[in-house]
Amino acid sequence: MPTSTQKKKRITIMDSFEQMNESDIQEMAATSPYERIKNTVDLTLRAYGITRAQLSKRGHPTRVEITRNE
Repeated sequence: MPTSTQKKKRITIMDSFEQMNESDIQEMAATSPYERIKNTVDLTLRAYGITRAQLSKRGHPTRVEITRNE
């Protein structure tokens, strides 16, 4: 059962691309900026196969390395 912060996933078939874009705009407007950033971070972590626990164990780097591509 989804928690209060989770949405039920559902597939919707639209009649046109314009209808799809309007639906996307309405969904984005209903989502807070914090949630959109959180979703982006979650998607990025999933893409790289990293969990939040692994990410927090990495610590913060104390220096910046600049490499030159030649």
